[in-house]
Amino acid sequence: MKCFKSAVLLFVLAAFITAVSCHGDRSPPFYLKKCFQDESGEVILKIHVPTNYDGFLTVEGHPGLTQVITEPGLYNLGVLSPGEYTFCLELIHNDVARSRFWIELAGTTECCTLVVTGPPNPPGPELTDEWYLCPIGGEESPPKYLLRLDGFVTGDPDDSVTFDGYDVLVQLFDDGTGVIFGTVNIVEGGEGEFNLETFLESTVGPDPSLRYFDITTGTLVNVNDPYDVTNLVGHGPPLQIGNGGNGKNDNFGLSGWVNFQRGNIGSLETHWQASDFLGDLNEDPCLIPPLVNIHIDGCSIVFEGVDPNCPLTLKFGLSWEAITEDTVITFFDLPKGNYDVKVLDCYNNLLFEDDVSVGFSDCEDCKVDPPYPVHPKWKKCKILVCIKGRKSKFLPWEAAVNLVKKGKAKLGPCRCGRPVHPKVGKDDDD
Repeated sequence: MKCFKSAVLLFVLAAFITAVSCHGDRSPPFYLKKCFQDESGEVILKIHVPTNYDGFLTVEGHPGLTQVITEPGLYNLGVLSPGEYTFCLELIHNDVARSRFWIELAGTTECCTLVVTGPPNPPGPELTDEWYLCPIGGEESPPKYLLRLDGFVTGDPDDSVTFDGYDVLVQLFDDGTGVIFGTVNIVEGGEGEFNLETFLESTVGPDPSLRYFDITTGTLVNVNDPYDVTNLVGHGPPLQIGNGGNGKNDNFGLSGWVNFQRGNIGSLETHWQASDFLGDLNEDPCLIPPLVNIHIDGCSIVFEGVDPNCPLTLKFGLSWEAITEDTVITFFDLPKGNYDVKVLDCYNNLLFEDDVSVGFSDCEDCKVDPPYPVHPKWKKCKILVCIKGRKSKFLPWEAAVNLVKKGKAKLGPCRCGRPVHPKVGKDDDD
């Protein structure tokens, strides 16, 4: 019997040593098993309290969150303000009778630290439509016209100021709201780069084929001066979107009047001259017109810097020609007369305009590039050509051009031949 009692005592002692050893070796937290923030932003604690114990939960710096934990489980502390929190659980005795093999754990404290982030944004409206707002095309519009705010620079409403932009987006949402945002640049009436953000709300209008929006508010912020802020608000009829919506062409586009105030310039209550949004709406990014050098040189028009992705259109009289690369166009084949020459970019914006005379009666205007000798006293313009590489001779303009086209002559004197100079007052070719 004595041996049996000794064996039982040894067993209990071994169990006690094992329990203490296990408790000492475990990695905390054990009773405060986990603290985390769920997808909704609420803070959750996973707590285990052993039999005969309750947990006294404290949160450092937040006494209002103190509570007694009586049962194991998940404890939801709700949405907490962003910041770092330290949660501590101290085991305390409860009123349950202690068992025969009870081990003293009172005072055991375990903590965990959690960085709480802000609650997630509530689900927003769903995007339904998105387009690039591209500068309006057309000869009647200022070049690269996307936004116009007359008086924006000088404060004089008679001073036109227009903006372009090639990364401006228009987004519409399923709750009837919308936004226009991107970077715009002044191209007429000043200089400067601005971040644009304008908010829209759906409304009704007279044409059922168009969609209408009130411009509720908006801003233009100077990229180089964050204190240079211009406020925008809608004026008059609502902004309209749809086929022909820009009022300048039949393209899918938009237009809408705005009032603006930039410090002491402008007014949110009074409309200044022409102040409006105007553009085409494209699913693809806007084409950026290249910086093309266009100039008249003698009897030719020269194109330099042409981008084949943004072809130009040359109009002279009733004729037109597509320009897709750097080239020189001469006017030899045109009937005699005066021509209004225009060049349009890929947005149909007018880039260049000049008058050209063909069939010259005034020899001072009859030049080619490079200039070759002409005689001002002849009734008809004559130029120097080299015939068959052997003979240099002054010929009437039309005759010289025909020989050059047929390959029988070249402009300019022969290199090895002696140029023939005209006799003033007499010429067999007249």
